[in-house]
Amino acid sequence: MLSDVFSVAFRTSSGPEVALFKRFQKQRPFINREVFTPASDDLFISDDMRRLRDELLVYCDDAMKSQQPRDDYLELLHLSWTFLGGAPGSCVKFRAPGAMHHARWMAKAIYSLKIYMFQDQFVLTAAENKGITDISLFVALIYSHYWNEAPVAERAAFNDTRLLAQIQAYPHRAIGNAAAMAFRRIILVTSKCA
Repeated sequence: MLSDVFSVAFRTSSGPEVALFKRFQKQRPFINREVFTPASDDLFISDDMRRLRDELLVYCDDAMKSQQPRDDYLELLHLSWTFLGGAPGSCVKFRAPGAMHHARWMAKAIYSLKIYMFQDQFVLTAAENKGITDISLFVALIYSHYWNEAPVAERAAFNDTRLLAQIQAYPHRAIGNAAAMAFRRIILVTSKCA
């Protein structure tokens, strides 16, 4: 799903790495990690998006404390929470960028959130800025929650129904449509294997 959404915001790269992420990785030593920009309030254009942001702030904070996620899961939750405005500046720790090749698809979510929050210290074109903003909003508001919940089998049916409803109502229609098509493909494959 994330790969399809990423393809809407950015052209698909045929190489093993995403060029924008490679540039960010090279720039990282020069970035002041104590100066970052969470998502501005004007990105949450509807009451539904503002409500979703408030829900996700609570969810991410609770999940980081009670579920004890590890590695990339914890980093994704922490970055989503920080992006949504849940972290005061003094308690934020940003890990060094890791592997970025297409096989490590979660890197797209992690890199996008980091690039958005450090955009004042990293040169982006207008198209890159729009793409990073679109991906970061989708990741923080929709993707991180359901990806974190995926291993919990007893909530799968409820989470699948809720995820589909949220991506169908997502205000950025091109991203919502790409996510919905990917979701339907997953359901078709899963039902054929059952």
